[in-house]
Amino acid sequence: MASPTLIPAGDYRTSYAADTTIFPTPASRNAALVGIVLVCFAPLVFNEYWLSILIQIGIFGIAALGLNVLVGFTGQISIGHAAFFLFGAFTSAYISNTLPIPVFFAIPLAGDDPEALAAAQRLVRDAGFEPVVVGSLARAHEFDVGTPVYTRLMTTPQVRQALGLK
Repeated sequence: MASPTLIPAGDYRTSYAADTTIFPTPASRNAALVGIVLVCFAPLVFNEYWLSILIQIGIFGIAALGLNVLVGFTGQISIGHAAFFLFGAFTSAYISNTLPIPVFFAIPLAGDDPEALAAAQRLVRDAGFEPVVVGSLARAHEFDVGTPVYTRLMTTPQVRQALGLK
């Protein structure tokens, strides 16, 4: 019989906040915490080869989760996802190889690289599109149901105006 920590069948979400919660059950939160602790102790247990394999698994996992958020939650197609992954991976490798910063900290630092963002914008422009840089994921709620940009056919200037961007 299933344990009470699993999500029961027919447990429908009634709000956007409930639908986008990161840990819907205490068991999922505890499993994530145990995973983080295990990753912290990995350098003490594994040799360099296995650490490099685990790092690659982590990097590709981040890319897959990002693509899942984009395609799965929003239903948008992803043309530039590979380009952003490329620039993030390159910047992360550059930071960890040229500065005395471990890969664990280089990955989040790579996401805040203005040069990588500018290069990705150039790729989008070269493909014939006009990029709209909104900001961090903290602004994702501005695309929810009922907002001015939700499922509307808008030009780039109209999107920027509706989101209060310059």
